[in-house]
Amino acid sequence: MSTKIGLVLVSKRKVAYGKIDPQVSQDILVMDGLVQHNLFTRGKFLAHNRALVEEVEALEAKSRRRDILVDDQVLFDFSNTKMSTAKAPIVSAASFESWRKLQERTQPN
Repeated sequence: MSTKIGLVLVSKRKVAYGKIDPQVSQDILVMDGLVQHNLFTRGKFLAHNRALVEEVEALEAKSRRRDILVDDQVLFDFSNTKMSTAKAPIVSAASFESWRKLQERTQPN
């Protein structure tokens, strides 16, 4: 345990960063979870998106081009824009699942 400017720090303790900086937490969730496909979700959209990316990558390999698939920033902006409809930033897998279920009921496509 160490102290920094009067704040006690405990190593290897998990912190709910969503309470500290909700927007940064949502950005991390979108980039790491959705764009990089590291989020575990029951939503079928992520598997569908992953399959589309694989199809485009195969097309790029076949045509020897690397400019068909959009870059990660475009995917990030798209997902973040969709999630901006939430009442509060989505900062965890649990809050994402709640938001996703609501979206799938109100906007199935």
